[in-house]
Amino acid sequence: MQKWIYFTSILTFLNIIGYIIIKSLSSENDIAVACYMSLFIGLIAILISLYLFIYNKNILILKKNSSLLPVLIMSIMFFVSFLLLFNAVSFANNPGYVRAFVSIEITILFIIFTLIDGKIPHYMQIIGVILTATGIALITIYENNSKLK
Repeated sequence: MQKWIYFTSILTFLNIIGYIIIKSLSSENDIAVACYMSLFIGLIAILISLYLFIYNKNILILKKNSSLLPVLIMSIMFFVSFLLLFNAVSFANNPGYVRAFVSIEITILFIIFTLIDGKIPHYMQIIGVILTATGIALITIYENNSKLK
């Protein structure tokens, strides 16, 4: 099994726990919870950075010609994502609906990187993308119809 599958499996497990926690916090002030989460993430990052700096001084040096601007942009996007996620989960009956709809990014990323790489995808990959998009559409339609009843 490839390494990325191990990491993705652990990530999936952590995401499931995270969505359960997010749903339990959805009655709280979403902005405050997102701010606290960001602060705690920053604190953990600072502590890990200090540890790494003490034991390996070169670990925190960026590559030549690299900029912190993309890191800043990603940080802002990450925070906004927290806010959007908390709001979406608090309004959804089931956090699984939110996660399913967000999964549309899988299809978009596959298409974008297929175009960037210039490789022709295998027909089974194309079928997988179509089935994924169809499944997401069905989950979303069923969610909308279940609210009407």
